Amino acid sequence: MDVELKEAEDLSIKDVKHVEDIILLWPDGNGYGWFGLERKIFSWKKRGAAVTVLNGRGRYFCLSRAVWGGYLVRRFLERFWIGEIAFSLIFLLVSPFLVIWDLARGRD
Repeated sequence: MDVELKEAEDLSIKDVKHVEDIILLWPDGNGYGWFGLERKIFSWKKRGAAVTVLNGRGRYFCLSRAVWGGYLVRRFLERFWIGEIAFSLIFLLVSPFLVIWDLARGRD
C-alpha cells in the first residue's frame, strides 16, 4: 500500500497500521514542524514497522523513539533560543570583569 500525504491532518490510522516501512522527507536538517505527523505515526504504526528519514542535509537514518526524543529536545532548544540566551547571559555577566581585568593590566 503506497500512501502519500502532505499534511498531518490527512493521516488516518488506516493509512499507517498496515504499512511496513514509513519514510519521512524532512525539508530541513532536524524536521522542525513535523511533530504532529511523527506523533501520529509512532502511536499508530504497527510493531516492527520501520520509520526512516531523509532530511534536508541528505542524511538517511532510522527514526526510533529514542532518536525522535533527541530531535524533540533539539527542536525545543532551536525554537526558544536556549543556547543563544545562555551565551548572552554569560557574556553579559563576564564582560565587566574582563574589562576591569584589562584596565588593571594597563590595556586600553
